[in-house]
Amino acid sequence: MILTKSLEKSIDLDFEIDRIINSNQLEKLLLIVPTNRKSRYLKKEIIFLSSSNAVSTINIETIGTFSSKIFFGDRKSISNVLSESAASVLLRQSFQEIKTKYFSNYSGDIPYGTLERIRNVISEYKRQGITPETLKGESKNLNFSEKSKAEDIAEIYSNYQEKIKQLNVNEIGDIYFHIIQYSPIEFTDKFRSLYPKADLIIINGFDEFTTPEIEIIDLISLVSNSRLFLTFDYYKYNPLIFSHLEKCYSKLIKKGFREIEDLSAVSLDKFRLLVRENLFMKKSVSPAKLNSFNDRLTIITAKNRETEIELTAKEIKGLITKKKVEPHKICVTFNLIQKYSPVIRDIFPLYGLPFNLTDRFSLSNSSPVTALINFLEILENDYF
Repeated sequence: MILTKSLEKSIDLDFEIDRIINSNQLEKLLLIVPTNRKSRYLKKEIIFLSSSNAVSTINIETIGTFSSKIFFGDRKSISNVLSESAASVLLRQSFQEIKTKYFSNYSGDIPYGTLERIRNVISEYKRQGITPETLKGESKNLNFSEKSKAEDIAEIYSNYQEKIKQLNVNEIGDIYFHIIQYSPIEFTDKFRSLYPKADLIIINGFDEFTTPEIEIIDLISLVSNSRLFLTFDYYKYNPLIFSHLEKCYSKLIKKGFREIEDLSAVSLDKFRLLVRENLFMKKSVSPAKLNSFNDRLTIITAKNRETEIELTAKEIKGLITKKKVEPHKICVTFNLIQKYSPVIRDIFPLYGLPFNLTDRFSLSNSSPVTALINFLEILENDYF
C-alpha cells in the first residue's frame, strides 16, 4: 500500500521516478530506503537508467544517514557519530563503575559477549525512544531476577549516556531523539539546506518503523513544497502475515497519513494480490481464481524434506543455466525455515548454488567450530 498526506487519490511511483530520471532532474527526488545495500543498488540502477549514464546528484538515504545529515547539517562529512568499538569501551567503563545486583557475579570483567548483548539492547532502546527513566519505571512491574536485571541495565544505560554527553558524541538513537525535538519550521530549514530542490520524497521498502522514526517521517511530510509517499507492505485482512504491523500502521494513520491507490505495475498484479490476501489463511480460494494462474504455478510434492530441497535446487539450477535468470533475482520462501536450514546448507553447495540464508546459524552445527572445540578439549583433558 501507499500512504501519504498529499491530496492525490492515486499515484504511479514507478512512472514518477522514471519521469524525473529521464528529464535529468534527480535533484528533485529523495529516496529513503531501509539499508545501505539497497541504497547502493538503487544508485547503480539510476545511473544505468539515466540518459547520460552520469549524474551529479542522487539523493538516496537510509533513515540513519538522512537523520545524521539533518542533525549535523552536512551532506559530505558526518562526524561525532559514536563507533561500535568506542561504544563498547564506554559501556565497559560504565559497567565497572556501577554497583550491580543481577550482574554481581562478574566480580572481575564482564565477558565480551554479554557486553555486546547489553550494548545491542541499549542501542535498540534508543531507537525505540526508551530512556533510562522509562526502563526504571517499567522495572517496578517485574519480579525477582528480571527486576534486578532491568534495574542494572537502566543504571548502566544512564551512566553510559552521561559519558556520551561529556564526549559530545551521539549514537543513531541519540540523533533520533534530538531531531524529534525540532519544530516543523526548524526541521524544514535544515531539510532545505540539504535538499533545496527535492519535491518528491519516497520512503520505500520498509515494513516497520520505530516510534522515533515515525515522528521523523511525520516531520518530513510537513516540509513545504514537497510530496511524501510511503510504500508500506501491509494488508489488514490477513493477520497471519501482517498482524505484527498493526500498531505501526495505526500510528501512521493517527499522524494523518491515508491510503491511496497504487497504479504501478506491481499493484495490478492479481497473483500477488491473491497471495497477499490468502497465504496461510484457512479459508478456501475458488478454483476459478487458482486456475487462472496455472501457467505461473507448479506444485511439486516430495516424500521428505531432503528430497524437497533437492527438487528446489534442481529447479533453481535450471532457471540459472537454461533461462539465464540471475541468481540474486531468485527467492525461496518458507513458512518456518528453521528445520530446513541445515538441509539447505548441505544440498545447495552440492549444486553449486550461492545463497543468502536469513535463518540464524547455530555454531554447534558448524564443522570448523566443532573441530576447534574438539582440539581444545584434547588440550583441556591433558592429552599429548
